[in-house]
Amino acid sequence: MRLTQAEIDELLATRTTHRNTFQDDAVTFLRTSAETGGEYTLLHLVAQPGAGVPRHYHLHSSEHFEILEGALTVEVAKQPRVVLPGEQATAPVNTVHRWMNQGSSTVRALVEITPASEGFETGLPILYGLASDGRSGSNGVPRNPFVTAWIMELTDMRLPGVSRVAGPVIHGLAERARGRGMDRELEERYCR
Repeated sequence: MRLTQAEIDELLATRTTHRNTFQDDAVTFLRTSAETGGEYTLLHLVAQPGAGVPRHYHLHSSEHFEILEGALTVEVAKQPRVVLPGEQATAPVNTVHRWMNQGSSTVRALVEITPASEGFETGLPILYGLASDGRSGSNGVPRNPFVTAWIMELTDMRLPGVSRVAGPVIHGLAERARGRGMDRELEERYCR
């Protein structure tokens, strides 16, 4: 995963950055599934003070953080740890985790999803686009439950408790979103 700062800067200059106005972070995909043969997805994360994501887990991929600047709190299995520049943290497959910038300065990090996730590469820009367009609630979750379920499946993101119990319901809602063409509409609007 290690890239030099010059390589990161070169990639950042040529890639689209996706900003989430709700959670105050920005993500740029530096390496995609297509570029790594499905081995991993690599993204550059910029998290402003107060930014963070709720507890979640992935059924099929791990999430590895390498901090470039600032101090990021990474919680894995309810064990929070402040990760500093040059340090790393990993959330294994099927392990509840979250990250937060609890400091007063911007955090920059590389985040590797292993194996690569084309769904994550598609779903994250959609999720961020919906938030920017005011189509999400005050908690950052899309207002349309069909869309929420579809994005959860697409990104392999599950919420502890809710997803374990409501998995079949979430799957049914995601199927209805696909049946109604919401997936194609959202991909066309936010991924082209």
